[in-house]
Amino acid sequence: MRGLSTPEGRVALDYVRGRGLQSATIQAFGIGCAPASGQALLHAARAEGIEFPVLEAAGLARQNEQGRSYDFFRGRLTIPIRDREGRPVGFGARRLSDGDESGPKYVNTAETRLFHKGRLVYALDKALAQVRRTGHIVLMEGYTDVMAAHQVGLTQCVAVLGTATTDDHAALIRRSGARRITLLFDGDEAGRKAAWKALTGLLHLEVAIDVVSLGGGEDPCDVLVREGAAPLVAQFELARDWFDFVCEGLAALRGVELSRAVDQVLELVARLPRPVLRESLVQDLSRRIGISVGALREQWRATHSKSPRPARREPAPAPTASVVQDAGLPPLVRESFGRLIGALVLDPSLVPLARPTRERCADAELAVIFDALLALYADENSVIDENALLGLLGEHPAHHRVVPLVEDARNAESPRELVEGELRFLDTLERRRQAEQLLADARRFDAELALRASSGGAALLHERPDELFQHEAALDAQSRGLAAS
Repeated sequence: MRGLSTPEGRVALDYVRGRGLQSATIQAFGIGCAPASGQALLHAARAEGIEFPVLEAAGLARQNEQGRSYDFFRGRLTIPIRDREGRPVGFGARRLSDGDESGPKYVNTAETRLFHKGRLVYALDKALAQVRRTGHIVLMEGYTDVMAAHQVGLTQCVAVLGTATTDDHAALIRRSGARRITLLFDGDEAGRKAAWKALTGLLHLEVAIDVVSLGGGEDPCDVLVREGAAPLVAQFELARDWFDFVCEGLAALRGVELSRAVDQVLELVARLPRPVLRESLVQDLSRRIGISVGALREQWRATHSKSPRPARREPAPAPTASVVQDAGLPPLVRESFGRLIGALVLDPSLVPLARPTRERCADAELAVIFDALLALYADENSVIDENALLGLLGEHPAHHRVVPLVEDARNAESPRELVEGELRFLDTLERRRQAEQLLADARRFDAELALRASSGGAALLHERPDELFQHEAALDAQSRGLAAS
């Protein structure tokens, strides 16, 4: 509770106690206060011998145009955010006065080498033991919701940091051992939208997912503080399957509203990895709204054949004689490019990292898919997913390879880990190829010089020593690089 005992910290302490959080909870979660002066952390760090560049790299301090340093968090309640191992990597900070509109209610540490909110699940370090015992994890919306849940013994509760769930979030949840995920959000429209955003990133995990929505617009923290764990435990037993949740109210809609709502449901269904399950849910949706399965499929095809096309270049050209064919391409290399492309579809933010490898993709169909993906990425208005990619490829023969590539990539811990691993593999192969080429060149020089020496005398061996030495030096450098990798 460091900083909460000061006069300024009393405001922060009054807020968390007003939410019903007890002293033991406040201490366990490390809640503190960042004074409004903007110099408290700088002064404390200086006393410990910590210089400004270290604080800046950690996202805790900044410098204005006049060169004056200041604390990033000012006049806010601070909540440490820890990684899966319990190490603090950043902070969430709440504005102390709801009447103060000078900044957002909540801010997080800026993205740093250690802090990426798309790769962190709040309180996962504290929840892991219970999740592993029960196989059940509960995803909530806010910091105080999670703290209140842990306070009453529901220690399987965690939260994402004000963002939609990502593949990295999903990978963390998969590694936790969870076999059931319950989404518990506020009972208002914002909570419903948050549940939809969470489903988008979790459905490919192939675990049971259900949803609990609180009525009356209450948030979980208030319910937990007022009534304890029992009401929510009872809600967990009555939780709705995620598909029931997203289909709620559809039968009462008509016309354009129904069409749009069906599109949203089908977008979620398409994220499921198993075709049989997708087909089963489409038939279920057909029965619920009284629309034929054929009409649902037709609408899906019509919607996703209209994916925006980039105007700057023609995407996904059909392979021609100029495209390098793959007759001699090693299977491991082909599979590596396939996994790389599948991961890029799951996380398009990684495209710039992998784009330079496109010129080395010698599989004709994979090259076409890669080009289509780059074309979608080049268009700022394009949505990038497997359906947009399929729509762009149209009837091209490469079309049939897209879904298997994406489904294979979903088995990885995360798209980023998969991309980085395949890039390392492909770079190692490229360095080896270059080293072999250099070795062949050096041997050719040796053979040519030996031939000339035999006909013109030993002095001819020294006619081109620089070229030979350059090749030998380059070959030595390549060898060292391969050994290091």
